[in-house]
Amino acid sequence: MKRIFCLLLLSVSLGAVAEEPAKVKVTGGRVNIRSRASLSGELMGQVMLNDELVLAGKTNGDFVAVFAPDWVECWVAKEYIHEGIVVPPKLNVRAGPNMNYGVVAVLNRGDKLDVKQDLNDWLKIKAPTNAVAWISSKLIAVVGEEKPESLIRTCIFS
Repeated sequence: MKRIFCLLLLSVSLGAVAEEPAKVKVTGGRVNIRSRASLSGELMGQVMLNDELVLAGKTNGDFVAVFAPDWVECWVAKEYIHEGIVVPPKLNVRAGPNMNYGVVAVLNRGDKLDVKQDLNDWLKIKAPTNAVAWISSKLIAVVGEEKPESLIRTCIFS
């Protein structure tokens, strides 16, 4: 009976782990998030101590990619938007209102935008859910629940 309970507990835990996106917690105060995995990447904003961010699954060692919070400023060229809808098959979302800013996301034809501001040839939009920002790997810690391995040890050895 105990074995059945352990297997049930383990299968529920593994299902929960698979569904929950990996997160990191900010361990420093006023930590910059950038458009590129480099100190030369444009500053997209700052996050505070204990803020949680969702991992985007990329790293280069010094920086980790996270999905940008929705308050981050993102920009698209106005000429490719009609009534808040993306017209071309693909459209780059940038960290600032200029072609020199880094690309933080790509939108598809038909995507609806939440436009915040109109600035000459550019539109400031709410950050799309796929917008990626980079944060120093030294200033974050992985947030996690109890690992399935510890449940396995508990069931096998108890």
